[in-house]
Amino acid sequence: MRTAKHRSKKVRSTVGRAALGRQATTQPSERLDEQDLCFDLSEGAVLQQAIASTRDLVHEAPPALKQRIWLYRAEGSAGATKRGNVTCLDSKSLNRAIQGVIQRHNLLGDDGLPDFGALQNAFDSARTKDITFHLFDLMHHDGLDLRQVALVERRALLKELLTDSPESIRFSEAFAGAPRDVLGSACKLGLEGIMGKKKDAPYVPGRSTDWIKLKCLQRQEFVVGGWTFQRGTKSGIGALLVGVHAANGDLLYSGNVGSGLSGKIVAQLLEKLAPLATTSSPFKGAAAEARGANWVKPQLIAEVAFTEWTKAGHVRHPVFRGLRVDKPAKTIVRELPHHLRPEPGSVVQHTLPAKFRVTNPERVIDPSTGITKIELVRFYGLVGPLILEHLKGRPVSLVRAPAGITGELFFQKHLDAGEIPGVRQLDPALSPGHGQLLEVATAQGLLSAAQLNVVEFHTWNAVKTAIGKPRTPER
Repeated sequence: MRTAKHRSKKVRSTVGRAALGRQATTQPSERLDEQDLCFDLSEGAVLQQAIASTRDLVHEAPPALKQRIWLYRAEGSAGATKRGNVTCLDSKSLNRAIQGVIQRHNLLGDDGLPDFGALQNAFDSARTKDITFHLFDLMHHDGLDLRQVALVERRALLKELLTDSPESIRFSEAFAGAPRDVLGSACKLGLEGIMGKKKDAPYVPGRSTDWIKLKCLQRQEFVVGGWTFQRGTKSGIGALLVGVHAANGDLLYSGNVGSGLSGKIVAQLLEKLAPLATTSSPFKGAAAEARGANWVKPQLIAEVAFTEWTKAGHVRHPVFRGLRVDKPAKTIVRELPHHLRPEPGSVVQHTLPAKFRVTNPERVIDPSTGITKIELVRFYGLVGPLILEHLKGRPVSLVRAPAGITGELFFQKHLDAGEIPGVRQLDPALSPGHGQLLEVATAQGLLSAAQLNVVEFHTWNAVKTAIGKPRTPER
């Protein structure tokens, strides 16, 4: 049996060679292909930055770690080091702080899912014996700076070091696979999302496109600007009034957050809100919903999950998830999605035309993946510029799936009745004795076909101007 000492020598040698062989100027690649990514469900399930407690853990550190000097960053929580502070720990205090993402055994909700509020309460009340630390990365080991070593190599070393660790300290496993499949499974389990990490990326402090969040629900921080009493009373908290900062620094009202406020959480919130009381609203042009509020100085940050933003800039179906203490309130702005390294000059249309109507948008087209009709329409809208290059000028036949791809399919070459917006009928002379052939040459035609449950487009090898001269693809 290998001892911890032997194991440490082995991994030090392996990673030492890797570190020396990698240049410090390693740059992220231009794309995040799925074969280059791994996904972390345990981290994504909580979707929090790393949190490290400064209280003693119940168990001793594993033997392989006891004699090491660790550099760690604590990302903040009640009783934890503030975000960005760096501390060196020798072997005597190693068991007091470990970098990693935290999940729980006995800090779950009634539905068995991770409960951030319960975790926060455990820290506040010093009841941390049931907390499990999940470690997912290693930046330094045995005098070696591993930050320029590939993620998979750093994680391999970390996993080796944690071979004999107690149940309360675990290696955070990764899942390889297509992003849609992994995220879909996480969402079906009721989790909040996953983290996608580029396998060969070095460690880079701060935000990086080498680490991406894929969420089932939207979730971000908001500044608390006030609160209302419970309906019909002058006690408790009915809702928090939250907002985000505009580019000019104004605090814009984003809505009321009433869900997720249990009795114990309300008591803790009131204790924190009381010293921040003020007589004026911190919001710029506060909405009518904010009338009768108890205003506070905009210093507290609430983490909120929600389904979507409205056109008015308010959140829909918000749920309070906890308070954040690891960043200043002035930095809180509306988080917007963005593409990773888009091609220069490229423009991607994310929304459908305002007047375009999709009937039965939630109808499932493919039961094996759960893809719905609205997703099919949006997909064709996204890849339209690529598809239309092959559809323009050619007769096309449509495969329609009104009951989904597992139901009855039918082939359509002609318009039997009515018209399909954007789909043209070609010259009758091209098909004498038969119905007029069809052509899909515009984005409107492509979307209209998708609205009619078209799942395949079969073009001719000949163009309409030379129908008798098909081009045979080279073999």
